[in-house]
Amino acid sequence: MTKYIRVKSKATKHEFDLPVQLFDDELYTRVDPDRYPETPRPRRPKTFLPLGKRAKTTASPDLADRESAS
Repeated sequence: MTKYIRVKSKATKHEFDLPVQLFDDELYTRVDPDRYPETPRPRRPKTFLPLGKRAKTTASPDLADRESAS
């Protein structure tokens, strides 16, 4: 039976379950094994969204136009 472990991609920072035999130290880092023990079924992936750049954006011009028209 295939066992899955939780890993984080070094390239994208996404977290997902990977079969144990496909684990590669150069491509992935192992996520805390106490929190995510080996399992016979893969869990849902967690995507990484870099919010730092998006949080610094200003209000859309459309919103500014509506506020000034009031």
